[in-house]
Amino acid sequence: MIAVIAFVADEFYPEGRYKALFFLCHELGVLLVIISAIVAVISGGAAMRTRRRIVLSAGAALMAAYLVVATAFWWALGGHYDLNRLKYDDNWIIGRNIAEVEERYGDAEEWGSHSYCYTLYRDEAAIMPSHSVMYYVMYTDDSGVVTEIKERHRPGE
Repeated sequence: MIAVIAFVADEFYPEGRYKALFFLCHELGVLLVIISAIVAVISGGAAMRTRRRIVLSAGAALMAAYLVVATAFWWALGGHYDLNRLKYDDNWIIGRNIAEVEERYGDAEEWGSHSYCYTLYRDEAAIMPSHSVMYYVMYTDDSGVVTEIKERHRPGE
């Protein structure tokens, strides 16, 4: 299921902006299934057969284990870093002057000729960290209007 969510997020938003939100929505859905199974077991009363109670309890336990393992795996691979990207609104930024962007998000660091950046995160994931810094880079035209946005590592870091 996680692979399908990652694929859908990648197809619709190839820059990865919403990948973390898709995953968190999936986790919320799993949590709701667990809660509904627990509510069914508790509210079943004496009329609910023991067999049905055991099946619902086992299902809830398996879903809870899946939730914990999937979340731990997502966190260990650094999936939570994608949440930092949501701070910046690409649709608002593109077409604006860099001064307006800096007024809204704070001072941007110069990246090079006609480009500016904000630091997103340093990759310190539990599994295979690169320890490199990821930047949110905005490219501008000659008049200072943002025309393109990318996530990049600084060359040589």
